This record gives sequence, C-alpha cells and structure tokens, in this order.
Amino acid sequence: MNSPRLLPIDVRTPLSRGSLSEITGHLRLQGQEVIRKKTREHIIQTLAGISKCWCLESYSLRKKALDLMPKNTGFSREIIAKGIDLTFSKITREVLTDYCSNELDTFFKPASGLIGHVAPGSLFAPAVQSLFHGLLIQSPNFIRTSERDLHFPVLLARSLTDADLELTDVLAVAHWSSANMGLNRTFAEEADSLVVYGSDATLEEWRRLQPPSKRFIGFGNRLSVGFISQRGLEHLDETAAAAAMDVALYDQQGCLSPHCFYLENPSTRQWTAFGTRLAEELRRLDSELPIGTLSREQELVIGSLRQNQIWASSQDPERCRVWFSKTSPWTVLFEKDHEFLPSCLDRTIWLRPIQDFNALGNALDGWRGNLQCLGTDLSNEELHGNIPMLRNLGFTRICALGSMQAPPITWPNGGSSLLKQLTA
Repeated sequence: MNSPRLLPIDVRTPLSRGSLSEITGHLRLQGQEVIRKKTREHIIQTLAGISKCWCLESYSLRKKALDLMPKNTGFSREIIAKGIDLTFSKITREVLTDYCSNELDTFFKPASGLIGHVAPGSLFAPAVQSLFHGLLIQSPNFIRTSERDLHFPVLLARSLTDADLELTDVLAVAHWSSANMGLNRTFAEEADSLVVYGSDATLEEWRRLQPPSKRFIGFGNRLSVGFISQRGLEHLDETAAAAAMDVALYDQQGCLSPHCFYLENPSTRQWTAFGTRLAEELRRLDSELPIGTLSREQELVIGSLRQNQIWASSQDPERCRVWFSKTSPWTVLFEKDHEFLPSCLDRTIWLRPIQDFNALGNALDGWRGNLQCLGTDLSNEELHGNIPMLRNLGFTRICALGSMQAPPITWPNGGSSLLKQLTA
C-alpha cells in the first residue's frame, strides 16, 4: 500500500471514499506500528524541536505560512506571526515532560488507535494542540483541514516529517468540502477517536456520523469576558494595553476572545478615561497588528452598531459612549448596563460597569455553560475564593489580561486535559 500523501499546498487532492479508507487503513496498521516504536522521550524532543523552529523568523515553513495564510484565513500577516510565536514559544521539552508525567498513568499503554481531527475554521493554534496531543499518546493522526485554513496543518505536518521522516507513515492531512457527507461519514467511521472544532451545530453533525462505540471529543462555540478592578482602572496605561492586545489578537475570532470588559464600580471619570485609553491602544495596534479582511456585510453591521450608540449617547451621555476610527473597524462601546451581550467581533468591545467581582455571577448567569475564559488584573490570591463560582459558570481558563488568547498546551479545554480525554 502506498504511503498517504500530504495535501499539496497548491492543489486540492481529489478523494473518494475508497481512497480515504486506504489512507486510514495505512495509518491504522503501518502508522500505528511506527509511532508505537517511538519512545515518549523521542516524541517530546521532536515536538519541542519543531516548536523552536517555528519561532525562528528564518524558518522556511514559517515563511511559507506567512505568505500563504493571510489570503485563506483573512488574518493579517502580522496577526499570524504573533499567533505562531504565542503558540509555539510555550511548548518546551520541560513543559511536555511534566505534562505527560502528571496526566498519563505511569504504565500508560497506547490504545487510542487512529485519531481524526476536524480542524477549526478560523484559528490555527488548536490544530497544534490537537495534533501534538495525538502524538504524545503515540497514535497515528489524520487532519481534515477547514476551508478557511488549507495551509497551516500541511506545513505543520511537514515540519514534523522533516524532523523525523518515519512520521510520514503516522500523519495525513487532506481537505474536502464540508458538504461531502459521504467523505465525512467515512472519516467519522474510520477514526477510532474524533476531535472536532467548530460551531455547536458542526459538532452535532459530526457526532451523528460517528458510531456510538467510538470516542468523540468536541470543542464548540464559547464566549469570553474580562474583569478590571478599581486598581486596574487606576493603572490605566498597563491595563488598557493588555486589554487591547486581547481584543486585537485574531480579530476576536476565537473562543478566548473577550466580548466585554466589566469595570468595577467605575466613576464617570474612570470609565471615560479607560474607554479613551483603550481606543488609543487599539489605534496603535492598527499598525502593529493590522486587522484582517472584512466582508461588506460585517462593515455594515459595525457601522450600524456605531450609529445606534452615537444616537444613544446623544440622548444620555452619562449612560452611553462610543469610540471608533473612521479608517479602521475597531470600536469601543460603553453602556451603563451590566447585562452581557456578545460582540459583533472584529475588534468591537463592550465596556460595562459592575458593582464588584461577586456580582459577576448574576451578570453572566444566563450564559452559564457557554463561557470559556476570564481575563483579569486580579491576583491569584484575590481570585481564590471565587474559583467555584467561576467554574460553575463554565470558565475553564482564568488568566491575566493580555494573555487570554495564549493558553499553554496544558490548558484543560473543556474542563479536563486533552490527554485525559483521549485516554479515558
């Protein structure tokens, strides 16, 4: 049987249900044999080694990614470069070794079989997390790329096979239309474990295609928010710069992107000053991290929201305010109402007052189970007593402002580590 072919960067390899089954069969038999001969130490060293390479500006595959991905993903070259650095810089030999030691049983024996990955449509970082986890548990992996990112999973696989040629038998990357239900069904049936990123509707579609006896792990739509204390409002420059980075990175397209920052009992002076400073930081990031391509429909949505807020502010300037640029989509909106509403994205962020941190539970209660990350300037000691409340709301990531969208590979997305979910 011929080795599975990685999808060429400039060609969509045509697939049939038969050829897809051939690839999965090769991975399950020969690929599984190859990967299980590798020691975990060797796999960790390989993953840590290519992570170092991806952080080098001179690395050829990084250069290809920066050339190819902006047109397909819609993100600017600068955003992609920043995301690559944040994703790979935290993946080290020490981190991976400790992670596996803590999460895998001492006498762990590979038993997960072939892992199929349905890559997310907007972000590329989850593909790294997903594939690296599959290799850490010594399983062959098959990635189905999204229409919005045909290139990064291919380049990631190539960096691995460059580091260890035998991994060619362990990895496959391909693309087919999400509307091709025949190929979707074959992929779901052939994989022993299926890891799916996408909307809740996408997760349900794939779950229905998979036999009930097999493992399904899904990561659907989630929302994130920030909380800024009175201390943070007084340390204006530092807090606004960190908050702006969270808003700008990935143009708010990820589940870890903030939709709203809650401000602790702000005076009119404080919320006005913070809104103004946040707007200045977003304006500065226009050149450092340019926003990607917007559709005409999205431009109209943002324009309409701005006009509505301008009118509301004219009626009651003590309750509403808007800051925006005529030449860039970023928009900062203040509303004196703690009720949470999702942002329309593309660097559109709400500011809302809240009495104190304890009131966050009531403000977000209607979104329980749909929340992902809380970014805040509060210290771990200040947060400690509120962790049960935050977990009950569904938050699985609680971190400092400025780092909301830079989770470590050890982050327990969904509440438990992916290593545990793949080996349970």
